Amino acid sequence: MAQNISFNYHSVFLKMLVDGGYITFGVGGIPKYHFYQNDHLGNVRVVSDANGTVEEVNHYYPYGALMGESQNTTAQPYKYNGKELDLMHGLNQYDYGARLYDPLVGQFTSIDPLCEKYYSVSPYAYCAGNPINAIDPDGESPFSALIKYTTKQGVKTGIKSFVKNNIEHRLKNYMSKDMLKQFTKDADDIVSTLDNSWWEIALELVPVVGDIYGTSKFVKQVEKIYNKLQALENKYVRKIYNSLPDEPRKRFVRNMRSKGIADARKDQAKGLDMGGDVKYEKGKNIDGHHQKNVAQHPEKMTDPRTIEFMEQSNHIKYHQKYGY
Repeated sequence: MAQNISFNYHSVFLKMLVDGGYITFGVGGIPKYHFYQNDHLGNVRVVSDANGTVEEVNHYYPYGALMGESQNTTAQPYKYNGKELDLMHGLNQYDYGARLYDPLVGQFTSIDPLCEKYYSVSPYAYCAGNPINAIDPDGESPFSALIKYTTKQGVKTGIKSFVKNNIEHRLKNYMSKDMLKQFTKDADDIVSTLDNSWWEIALELVPVVGDIYGTSKFVKQVEKIYNKLQALENKYVRKIYNSLPDEPRKRFVRNMRSKGIADARKDQAKGLDMGGDVKYEKGKNIDGHHQKNVAQHPEKMTDPRTIEFMEQSNHIKYHQKYGY
């Protein structure tokens, strides 16, 4: 049912974006709050003020073009997938960060930066031609093991699987029974803080398509959890390091350093912003360099976020210069 809505945009002197909406400041600097109501794909469907008055209504075709039934669509620019719609000079394209997207043709206006990894998909395609089930959060296609687990198994179950297969598996042979017990408790504490109700709904509605996945909100939430889990791993790497005698400690360091570099290679290969500007290529004499001195920061050994790839000759020069 159509609703009568009104919003005097020309009386606004300043606008400030906040999570879930924005604030406008009119005459006298009086703030007015505006809230987005999003669907499972992150599309801004309705904008309302603090009193619940509807100020904007958006209806979308599958690829993001606005339907004629939409109302007051110029009140604010954030629309499909929560992306900004640039209307200047009739451009009418969404800004996805890495690329601009034209909803009328359902394609990006430039090629996928990672297109050589997806020969079966057009480099201009949006969501592999399936906009009902997926979005492309930034015009690229980042992926991670944690997202893979959560999209296949559900959030809490997926996180537990990630912890078991990617953290506990590599550390458990070095941990005492008491340390392993405490590790399990600490991991469970992280999982127990999650409110997974909307996560599970998102997962039901947004399955994996190739390695284009989820919603931007979902991906941001997974990233927060990943950072917590990596901090947990770093904590126990340090504990193990401090508990081992000299020779076992040396073997542990060699093993953990190689694990961190291997993870960075996998993350970089999946399109994540990992490993610096140099791309790892097998057989090209490229080394993984720990940006933190492992002797001083042993907790960083397995953390792929601290790895930078560089040519082997430059890596040798770096260590010769700084003495480690």
